[in-house]
Amino acid sequence: MKQQEFDRNRTDDAWKKLYKRLEEDELLQTKPARQTYWRAAVLLAMVALATLTLYVSTGKEQSLPALTSQQTEPAPIQTTVLEDNSIVYLDQEASLQYPDSFDKDVREVILKGSAMFDVTGNPEQPFRIKIGAVQVEVLGTTFYIRSNGTNFTEAGVKSGRIKVTVPEIGYPVYIGQGEKVVLQDKQLHVSNGIDEGTTDHYTRRLHFKDVALGRVLHVLNRLNQEGFHFEATPETENRRLTFTYSTNPAETLAELISTALGIRYRKEGSTLIFTE
Repeated sequence: MKQQEFDRNRTDDAWKKLYKRLEEDELLQTKPARQTYWRAAVLLAMVALATLTLYVSTGKEQSLPALTSQQTEPAPIQTTVLEDNSIVYLDQEASLQYPDSFDKDVREVILKGSAMFDVTGNPEQPFRIKIGAVQVEVLGTTFYIRSNGTNFTEAGVKSGRIKVTVPEIGYPVYIGQGEKVVLQDKQLHVSNGIDEGTTDHYTRRLHFKDVALGRVLHVLNRLNQEGFHFEATPETENRRLTFTYSTNPAETLAELISTALGIRYRKEGSTLIFTE
């Protein structure tokens, strides 16, 4: 048998095995063989590419080409923007209970698990976080909280100041920028120096689920994309999307978001503006 014919037979056998597997997994509809092979080839190409997925929350989902490899990226951090524009970055298996509208005199949420907070300052409306019996209070700052599920274990402040109250201790402990407090043996231990890797962990790969564009851009602006500032016009700021972000260049992000939402963006100096 000639080598060319032998190679062709091997290729045909490989396609048949691939088609059978895809058909068993119900990934293909019944199509003519030529078109089926073409679909299989496209599927292989898609699997080979890393993907950054961008969804539009209008019934159908759209996916766009990846810019980074998901296989080497950490799991995405669920990102929530509260009514007061405070940002909460939830770690894996963490959850946050919060009202649609805060009371006039206090903003209160309940945390299970670990998270980082970027709280909007408002002296007239303190922000309180309950983790089991422990309460953390803040006026406006960026900090993280660690817990073993329901019990507080540690907090560290990147900027600002927080107050930690443990009922069993009986008095609050205040920590400021660059400080952390650890609860151990029913005592709060304060020390200088927080792990930058901990705070970076929460902003390296973010996931937004059905979030208004205006709020997504608020988070991106807080992360300071290469000095760029994102804005949305009133006509576009409430367009909702589900979005996984992984430290892509600002203009690339703008292109992906505008394509997914079917809108445009324009550049004015260092500002990227989304518009109909």
